Amino acid sequence: MDFNIDVKELQGVMKLFAGLVKPNTGTVTSLIKIEVTPGEGVLFTGTDGGSTLTYTSDESVINSKEPFSGSLIFHKLNSFINSFRSWNEAFGAKDFHFTSEGKYITIETQSINTDGGVSEGKIKLKNEPYNLREKVYKFNETLFIINSSIIQDAISKVIYAADTDNKGNAALTGMNINFRDSIYFAAGDGTILSEYKVNNPTKMSEGSYLLPGRFVMDLRRIISGNTQIHCDIQDNKFIMKFNSVEISCSLIISDKFPDYRGMLEVYTSTTVLNKESFLTGLQSFYDLVPPDDHNRISIDLSGGKVSLSTPEASIMIEDKNLEDNVDFKFDVDCKKMAQSIDPIKDDQIVFKFTDSKTALILDSYKFENQKAIVMPIMGR
Repeated sequence: MDFNIDVKELQGVMKLFAGLVKPNTGTVTSLIKIEVTPGEGVLFTGTDGGSTLTYTSDESVINSKEPFSGSLIFHKLNSFINSFRSWNEAFGAKDFHFTSEGKYITIETQSINTDGGVSEGKIKLKNEPYNLREKVYKFNETLFIINSSIIQDAISKVIYAADTDNKGNAALTGMNINFRDSIYFAAGDGTILSEYKVNNPTKMSEGSYLLPGRFVMDLRRIISGNTQIHCDIQDNKFIMKFNSVEISCSLIISDKFPDYRGMLEVYTSTTVLNKESFLTGLQSFYDLVPPDDHNRISIDLSGGKVSLSTPEASIMIEDKNLEDNVDFKFDVDCKKMAQSIDPIKDDQIVFKFTDSKTALILDSYKFENQKAIVMPIMGR
């Protein structure tokens, strides 16, 4: 193996994989695989055991004629690569030179210092075996295209509701994408649920896909800007491709995402509250609600006022949006309630309810594009 790659590009690759590849596991999840194919480019691959990420560098200068495949301990390579400043037309390092000999891979570079002097860097790392049991699925054809901004917004608005550590029901750990006349993104842990609706710009008119929460968080970290993301599905593998990146995961098929849509229509009363004052009130109780009682807070909507209370404290908020005839009392998880309200980008929040024993439905007043379901806490 013999190739050169731009310093800035490789540092970007290291940043891309840094949140995915794990340090010091002694398994494939701590490695980055490097495949060199003359005439095509250099392919970097990493996995955390759930998501698999690849990056293709087609700007690398490949000096060897034979293909090569090897793997390095990521945190060692990352530490070395990021110890250099990229070239800025005056000083820094321009490229890294990779070569292989026997069981080792050597990476070298030269850096021009600010005083004009030259520094040389070199590291020799063992070529580690890359034993990935699962097949790495490569992007084949575009099933649908979606803009990165939609994905980013959806993740920020719903993933908080997922229980990513749930061992009993995998469906509650991820984010569901449902294609109909609109696209509905949803996540929930059994006590809260959040749904975000956007116009459907794709050719998909049906289909529901449940993405693992860990994969969703990886997406949140690596996608940025305004990029068209091409999506493919093969054998229950969900693959997304954008720029020089591909990321894939296994869809959750062991458990089905809850059929929650009917719950959004079950209520007998509605009222509107000012988002800022209500949310600020909830957040002021964060250190007061009892964690051993599900962060319980009592909420009383009556007499044109909002009352929030725990056994130790209470506050009353006058809200001109609240009608005098509204009389509703319920107990909820204070922090989950605040988390459900915060992503709704509106000055006013619609509350839809029946009684203190049934689900509370939250909705955006102006846009009606984000809804949440909050279950009450029963008894004491």
